[in-house]
Amino acid sequence: MTTPHYLGRLEHKSEPDHGKVVSRPEDIRETIADVVDGQLRDRITDEVLSAADFEGPVERVLREREQAILGVLPSVEEEIVRHLRDNPAELWLDPVRRLALSIAIESGGGPRRLIRGRREAKAKPLGSLAWVVC
Repeated sequence: MTTPHYLGRLEHKSEPDHGKVVSRPEDIRETIADVVDGQLRDRITDEVLSAADFEGPVERVLREREQAILGVLPSVEEEIVRHLRDNPAELWLDPVRRLALSIAIESGGGPRRLIRGRREAKAKPLGSLAWVVC
């Protein structure tokens, strides 16, 4: 926000309207547009992910990684202590996140390798809002 814009907002806010401070019309319009944009993005994202069965492959791969997750638990506390000793300014979560990331990417392939059975991309209509590529 530029200084003149900010000062204009301050001047406008100093003018009382029914005892309340009301933003300028352009600020109100921008706020409404931002809220509408966020709501539409959330709704459309949910519909696209649902239509693409996003959760199914994620749950399957997570189940496949369960043994690896359980396998790091015995040594994770040791790793945290070592990490904090060597890096006292960092968070204890850093080595935990590093272990989790190594488990998540251990498949050796990108996202396409994790979704079995999808050979061709096909467009499917998704209500009146969007198209999803599966």
